[in-house]
Amino acid sequence: MAAPPESASGSDVLGDWPSLGAGRGVAGRALLGWAGRGDAPRLCVVGGARGAGKSHLLAWFAAHGAGHAAVRVNAVVPAAGLTPTAVLWELARQLDWDARTLPELLARAAGDRRPLLIGFADLHRAEAREHRTGFRLVPELVEPLLRQPWVRVVAEVGSVAASEFSREATVIDLDDPRFTDPEGYADWYAGLAPGGPPPVPADVPYPHPVLGRLAAGLSAAPAAGEGIDRAIPGAWWESQDGAVRRGLGTLARLRGRVDLEVWRAVHAAAHREDADVSAAAGVLGAGPFHLASPALVERALAETELDVFDALLSLVPTNARGIANWADAPRYVRDHIAGHAATEDAAARLLSDPGFLVHGSVSDIAGLLDRPGLPAPPALRAVWRAVGPALALAGEGLAERAAILHAGALARAPRLAGLLAPAAEGHPVLARWSRVRRRVTVASGPAKGERWPGAVRALALDVPSADAPPRLVAADPLGQLRRLDVATGAPEGRIVHDARAPVAGLVALGGGAWAVLSDGGTVRLVGSGGEAPTPVPFDVLNAGQRAVSCLGGDPAGRLLVCGDESGRVTVYERGARQWSVRLAEVPVTAVDCLRLGNGRVLVVGAVADGRVLLWGPPEAPSSVPLLGRASVPMALVAAHTSLGAVVAVSWANGLVELLGLPGDGALSFRPHHEVTALALSFDGLLVGAGDDAVTAWRCDLSRLVEPAGAGRS
Repeated sequence: MAAPPESASGSDVLGDWPSLGAGRGVAGRALLGWAGRGDAPRLCVVGGARGAGKSHLLAWFAAHGAGHAAVRVNAVVPAAGLTPTAVLWELARQLDWDARTLPELLARAAGDRRPLLIGFADLHRAEAREHRTGFRLVPELVEPLLRQPWVRVVAEVGSVAASEFSREATVIDLDDPRFTDPEGYADWYAGLAPGGPPPVPADVPYPHPVLGRLAAGLSAAPAAGEGIDRAIPGAWWESQDGAVRRGLGTLARLRGRVDLEVWRAVHAAAHREDADVSAAAGVLGAGPFHLASPALVERALAETELDVFDALLSLVPTNARGIANWADAPRYVRDHIAGHAATEDAAARLLSDPGFLVHGSVSDIAGLLDRPGLPAPPALRAVWRAVGPALALAGEGLAERAAILHAGALARAPRLAGLLAPAAEGHPVLARWSRVRRRVTVASGPAKGERWPGAVRALALDVPSADAPPRLVAADPLGQLRRLDVATGAPEGRIVHDARAPVAGLVALGGGAWAVLSDGGTVRLVGSGGEAPTPVPFDVLNAGQRAVSCLGGDPAGRLLVCGDESGRVTVYERGARQWSVRLAEVPVTAVDCLRLGNGRVLVVGAVADGRVLLWGPPEAPSSVPLLGRASVPMALVAAHTSLGAVVAVSWANGLVELLGLPGDGALSFRPHHEVTALALSFDGLLVGAGDDAVTAWRCDLSRLVEPAGAGRS
């Protein structure tokens, strides 16, 4: 147990923060003191009974620390009711990491060395483990995060003694009176009854705020005989009339905090003769509303029977054919109805509705799919694992969410993809095909022929002639080059070559020749028969120079550009001419180039500090970034398209962006898999690939042309 500091603490350093109320300033100073001490344990556990003010303390801490580096909270995950995977996705979303699985998230945590302070609200009310995978939240996610010396965690739990944490921690137990100032609590309590001091003395409910609010409404102290945590709620309940009790009975069955409109609508669905909950709302104060006392919840649940699922479903409008219009359903219904689907039939009804899959809560749908024995299609589980993180980041728009789900379903659940296609077509980026990596097993044998794709490390489009369709080539980690049908993604054969090293970059040089970058940083030229082309179209590459980190080239095969770890970029032109410049002081992560209509060369380079830069040799690079983000650019492609020059960039946080040059228009979307290689065709077909899949999206390039003065945000 950590005793509350009596002296110095965070408030002395940070100045006056807004008051916590209810005498909880002691707990606030203890939390600030922990955050401000460099030698404190990197875990702080905030415990106490329900209604003790744990969530309020954590919210206060997170809301007011943004201006102070020592106590700035980088993420607060509301864990109540979530499965471990849903907690993982929410944490990745807030930290701007592209992580769909536990190994991916822990890898991101190991690579992101910024000081991180992470809060987990209601950690004790999360699902401790997933039935399907066995993934356990605290030992497999939270504690491994704490192994990184730059990560700190403040976790809200219930009983401190029942906490799953096994490591040293600073403990703030709000059931311990030492974390509450008696005089501050008494002053706060007296203010709850404006007509005079409450009949129940302040030391009866002390130190709990929720018990204090209930006790302040009593006309006399509760009778002795049971614990005060049950006696005060019981006495308060008995003092209410029937209409209030019925209203509170409905509220007790709803999840989280509820606004008055939803509360009234759900209550009316079950009590049409007594639909008003105004009286019940009046005794609770200002909304949004919830019942924080477990004893009060117990009393309220016993008041009346109510099928919340059916009541919520009745609030979803339907069209003339009886199809649910989830887009116009109340927000609470979309966010919470899956959590109220208590029966197998109710869960199956939701999971079989494509409209609900688009609009429903991503985390609650993950929870439904994790239920033991639920007869959900295995393909839907696989789709949801792929699209869940991207859907969680999407806006409320039907087209965007439908497009993400449609892309994830193309390879795994074609029937679902077909049902989603009409809605997805309203989005400017629509997946045309997707090939998902086949996991090799003893039964399936090696990934070959139609079993492919495996992992993809580089992509390139080869345009044999103006009349011929482009040919897509993908390089795998073993160095094999495969031709893919641009229209379907189906494998069409291999390009034989003798470069045995894994391929990290690929450029088409025309005439069946290729430049291949190995993961060791060397560039080799490969001809159509596997031998180096003769004559060699470029000077000997990177002889005596630093290892190349990335490779790009003009689609016509006249230019080749290399970037390296030092930040230098070199452009090779057929013949002897070349240019070289230091683009940045950090590694170049991706590079490409174009020959413009005026004969000038344009180089686009992405660097590790999150900038995308332009260079027109022989001039100096532009000092103004084309793009800048707090993320590492993973891949980049520049191409001539029907609307002019376009650049596409994929970022480590999962975002993919397309920008017109020199226009101000931009498109962005989140793919359903990691994208570490890109290719872009003349007509706007963007192909993205990574270790898990390769997908082609048709992009509406007209969105890259904006009215004068519109600009890019």
